[in-house]
Amino acid sequence: MSVTTTILLPYLVSVTARMEKRLRFHKNVVDMIDEKNILGSWFSSHCQHVSQPRSDIWLI
Repeated sequence: MSVTTTILLPYLVSVTARMEKRLRFHKNVVDMIDEKNILGSWFSSHCQHVSQPRSDIWLI
């Protein structure tokens, strides 16, 4: 094995393992949010709030 392969290969393996852990973590977070429908309920309440007419705006 060349020096580059001896140094580069373990580094690439560790980087790949860390990326896999991060992706798995983010997938679990997204699944948890989807299960509890947190984003959906927030979005629907936000849309209702935005669609309410504002009485504090004065047109001149």
